[in-house]
This record gives sequence, structure tokens and C-alpha cells, in this order.
Amino acid sequence: MKVNGIKVKAVWGQISAVQADAYVVPEYPDHVSSTPMINDIIAGGAQYGFDVFKRHLSLGSLNMCSAVLSVANGGNSRYLIHSVVLGSPAEKLASNIEDAMSAVMTIARPQKEMITSMAMPLIGFGEFGSLSATAAAIALLSGINNFNRKHYIKEIKIVIAASPEAVDEVNRVIKCGEYINSEY
Repeated sequence: MKVNGIKVKAVWGQISAVQADAYVVPEYPDHVSSTPMINDIIAGGAQYGFDVFKRHLSLGSLNMCSAVLSVANGGNSRYLIHSVVLGSPAEKLASNIEDAMSAVMTIARPQKEMITSMAMPLIGFGEFGSLSATAAAIALLSGINNFNRKHYIKEIKIVIAASPEAVDEVNRVIKCGEYINSEY
């Protein structure tokens, strides 16, 4: 199914096994997150990209919903887009995910032919937050759908390692268009 002209699909598995131009990595505003997904990406050879993010953090905390682009320098993606969205208060998590997706799309936009595909976890669900798979999908897809500038992204894979049932639920949300004009 397409969201804002982008083929979006949820898949089950490990993100490091997915080939994409960029991985979107959920981060905290003041430290590098340490989750199984992050460790999986680092083990896949993208340590350099996390070192770049650490250098950004050494200059001070980043704003919530901002994004930082780094070269992965290894693994199945060329770039990492560090999305500062973790650590949000629970009542703001869904709206912060939507805003963070706008920042991700904005930072990928100037890369044109360099970033045409992305893989990301279901931010807000499982190890990345307290939302249900449906609520997290609605927030994430709303951010993609509401991005109103020209972009070059052709495909986004939402990679879920926690639950095959969550994959089915997210694909149902995509197919039914529940993210359009939704309230959290």
C-alpha cells in the first residue's frame, strides 16, 4: 500500500537483515539508546554512524523530534537517521512520533537519489514505547502522510521483531487508511 506516494509495508524480523538506503534509529535527546535493535545494527557493522551521533550529543542535548543523519559505514544500509523521539512523556509520545517522522523525511529529502528507501522499527511499540501496535502505526504513518513537501522516498519497511501479530496489525492499519485524519 502507498502512503503519501511511498510504498509502506510492515515486515517481521531483524532490521539488520533488511537492505535499505537508510535505517531510522530511535534515540534519546541526551544519550545513545541501547536496545536489541540498536545492538543488532552495530553488530552488522554500523558502529561509525553511532559514533557520529555520540559526537553530536557531546555538544549538548538534542531537541525532541529532531533528526541527525550519519553515514553507516557498514551493514545493509548506507545511512542512519537518528530520530530523537525516545524519552517522551507517555501522553506526548504519539504526537512526538508524528513530528519526528516529519524531521526524518526532511533530513532525507536533500539526499535525493541517495536515500530512496528506509527501514525502521515501529517507534512507540515494544522496546520503543508504551503504545499499542495500532496507535504507534497511526502516529508513524500520520507523520509520513502529512509530510507535504516533495520527497524522493519510494519505499519504507517497518521492521517488527517483537510480534508477527503486530506486523499483521500494522499492515491492516496501512491498508485501511486509519492514519488519515486520526486523533491519538
